[in-house]
Amino acid sequence: MTIALPSLPGHCEMDVVHASDAPLIARLHASVQKTGQRLLLLSADCKELKEWRDGKKPAFTHMAEYQTALAFEHARPPDDAEKIIKAFCDQMNTMANESAAASITIIQDCGEQAVKLIRMNEMKFLGAVPVPDEPQVCYAATVHKFTVEAGNEYTQGTIIATMLLKGKVLLCYLFAPYVGRETLTQLLAKQRANVRQLQRANR
Repeated sequence: MTIALPSLPGHCEMDVVHASDAPLIARLHASVQKTGQRLLLLSADCKELKEWRDGKKPAFTHMAEYQTALAFEHARPPDDAEKIIKAFCDQMNTMANESAAASITIIQDCGEQAVKLIRMNEMKFLGAVPVPDEPQVCYAATVHKFTVEAGNEYTQGTIIATMLLKGKVLLCYLFAPYVGRETLTQLLAKQRANVRQLQRANR
């Protein structure tokens, strides 16, 4: 069954046949598969993508990825949607050393603390963000510090939305520069809008 993956607002899809895009897509495919997932689509802010392809920008700061879970790729999930999504949220909380989903305020506080403590090229899981009116979607947050070959240093916030669409597990990653505690709130709002767009496209 085909799942529609609409472009996110302001994003342009990266293309494996493009000389600049192909190495990055290949590296991401390989790294994502090691986590038991498959990369379906990679996109970036349209302006940033053009600058990167022209050699004027060493890295993207606004990106999005669609992934799927390999375990469910060729079979219907064995349980109901809410149980599967809860399992993903529980896993995110385990990686964040949290026993249960916290409030967005606590997630923001954890993000502020994490960016002060994590080392370069280290990522910190902050846990699942509860959204009571969306029980079939798990939203989770991370922060990440990294460098690129040009030596530039970046701090990045991410909101991961995990959901079931047409019986398949879909994960949508939304990345943006971490510039303070409101970064995660703003990313969450954008990601919720993205999820609504996905759901409408796959009715």
